[in-house]
Amino acid sequence: MAQALKDVHLDAVVHTVDREQGFADIAKQHVALAGLSDYVRFNVEDSLTFLSRIVEEKRHIDFIFIDDNHSFEHVVEEFSIIHPALLLRRGKAYFDNTSEGGVAEALESICANYGGNLVRFENCSWRPPGNAIWQPS
Repeated sequence: MAQALKDVHLDAVVHTVDREQGFADIAKQHVALAGLSDYVRFNVEDSLTFLSRIVEEKRHIDFIFIDDNHSFEHVVEEFSIIHPALLLRRGKAYFDNTSEGGVAEALESICANYGGNLVRFENCSWRPPGNAIWQPS
């Protein structure tokens, strides 16, 4: 995502969050080696805290990749935080590991409670397979 921002000379950054400083440090090193440090902001905190803060600061979200805790409750809570910010400019939410388990159940709940359109990519990802993009109707 950061490479795409650089390639099209877009004045934007990718915000990423991890609970573990060590993982964030490794990611930061990889981003630096790729020459993309100006395009990525690293945050170390719980995703729910991060999402609540980013929605307050930015008000809208154009694109978000949700790939944290894959439990039903957590995914639904993350989505409930970002949903209003997605609606402002018809943003998209991308989900990983969507074919079974908590993410699959959460997507059913999200569609039932929030509507929107879900585009599925069933054979992407590793285990469980599947990716999906949600967008407002």
